[in-house]
Amino acid sequence: MALQEIQHPDYVGAEVDAGDAEHVTRVLRFFLRDGERVVALATTVKALPTLTHIAVTDRRILGFSAAELAKEGPRQETDIAVVASVETRKSSKQRWFFVVVDESGAETDFGDVHDQDAPRLTRIIEGLVRPSRPEADVPSPRLPEADPLPRAPEPGAPSPHTPGAGYVISNIGAFGERMVKIGMTRRLEPMDRVRELGDASVPFRFDVHALIFSEDAVGLENSLHEEFADRRVNRVNLRREFFYATPAEVREVLERLAGNHLLEYNETPEALEYRAGKTDR
Repeated sequence: MALQEIQHPDYVGAEVDAGDAEHVTRVLRFFLRDGERVVALATTVKALPTLTHIAVTDRRILGFSAAELAKEGPRQETDIAVVASVETRKSSKQRWFFVVVDESGAETDFGDVHDQDAPRLTRIIEGLVRPSRPEADVPSPRLPEADPLPRAPEPGAPSPHTPGAGYVISNIGAFGERMVKIGMTRRLEPMDRVRELGDASVPFRFDVHALIFSEDAVGLENSLHEEFADRRVNRVNLRREFFYATPAEVREVLERLAGNHLLEYNETPEALEYRAGKTDR
């Protein structure tokens, strides 16, 4: 993601020229809340099929496809008020992916960035996060008081749970029959995330055994990870969510944890590319 300075009151800069950036910003305004202002706009180095732009407003971080913006709006978002950290991670393709982690631990991958541009985008977001939490800088004295009555959440307040989709996927051509990946995504189209995981870094696409839509997707993911904690493939980096287990074993646990939310589960991986390749040998 290359950011270059463009003098405009609504954004910091973008890889596109001023005219194109102004057009994107103008379309984006249709999806902004009252009083919300765009402060940064950037494009990925190599456009992904489903995510080509990142916009930072004074309230949110938005990911969207420029081609589909006017029709569909942002594909994903994270409220500034719930951002816990912003970081970059290097992929196997030597690209840097921009990742936002919220207070519940849920991660949102906003696409690949240039190493030299990531610190600048991080500073922009951190500068917005800090002013939204003045209580973190000045501790208030605790006064004895009676237990307050439960209060209903204010309209627009972030939920204590994170809605999203849990997924169970495997790749027998790459990892064998006794390994699965258990994760979650907050994307409106969960298969976009699965397709990204099956990019050129692995020889075959992933097979999906289950997509479980939940109002507390992070809680469901954590429960599954705890159930299979002794089977983690990587016990040092817990963000590597691979486990030595079969799809059938995960199904047994999911039926207990997800209950009626588990509408469909495919135990047998299709592995079409892998099996087709074997018949040709």
